Amino acid sequence: IFIIFNYYSNHCISSIGLGTTNYRRIEYEYYSKIPYKLKKVSEYGLNSLGNWYETSYNFNSTTIIDSKNRAKTICFNSSGNPESISSLSTHDDIKNAYGIKLSY
Repeated sequence: IFIIFNYYSNHCISSIGLGTTNYRRIEYEYYSKIPYKLKKVSEYGLNSLGNWYETSYNFNSTTIIDSKNRAKTICFNSSGNPESISSLSTHDDIKNAYGIKLSY
């Protein structure tokens, strides 16, 4: 077994695969603006999508939503240290709780 690394033109990793291209791999998507923050990670096995998660960044929080539509929001203080984590069940619950649009 060997590991294959693929990169986008901006030098960010686009995928990491085990074996051939038809085997198990993880794909990465990034937001298009510098500093190219991570947007989505997807897991594939035999060319079928498995688990994935998406990240949304706001001024003082990061929200992670998984393939089962479960969401966690991490709030940070002004020094960048995590202060709280909320485990709201869906994307809509986060919008209702924080009154914000989840986009970068």
